[in-house]
Amino acid sequence: MREIKFRAYNTDLNKMVYPNENGWFERLFISKKNNILQSVQIGIILDGLAPEVEVMQYTGLKDKNGVEVYEGDIVHFTDFDTSGGNREDREHLGIVKYQSGIYEIWKNNDSEYYGSDGAFILNHAWLQDDEFEVIGNIYENPVLLEVEANA
Repeated sequence: MREIKFRAYNTDLNKMVYPNENGWFERLFISKKNNILQSVQIGIILDGLAPEVEVMQYTGLKDKNGVEVYEGDIVHFTDFDTSGGNREDREHLGIVKYQSGIYEIWKNNDSEYYGSDGAFILNHAWLQDDEFEVIGNIYENPVLLEVEANA
């Protein structure tokens, strides 16, 4: 059975929070106003402040280094030619997203699909590429996708 886990990104403090860490709840529900940190308790928002929190689920997969793959991760993988030599293998960077009941890899956060032939299904890319690797996430490392777009 797949382990159900989540992480969250507090956009107010620019911090990724993992619920298995000590003090995760406090870090998740802390807001910043005028450089003063104010904690937020369940159901009570101080001064009308509620931190923006982006929640991401664990896919159940790990990359070549044993790093857990979550929604919002930026992954590097190779799309190998399985057509019998009709095209070149292609390396890609993409964002892990949940869509239509499966995890897919998207070229950017706004695109509907990765390539012209449709989305890469995360499990297929992960199974095909023994070098599949998480290189960052869209919140802490958005520049990785900008570099790819300019390449």
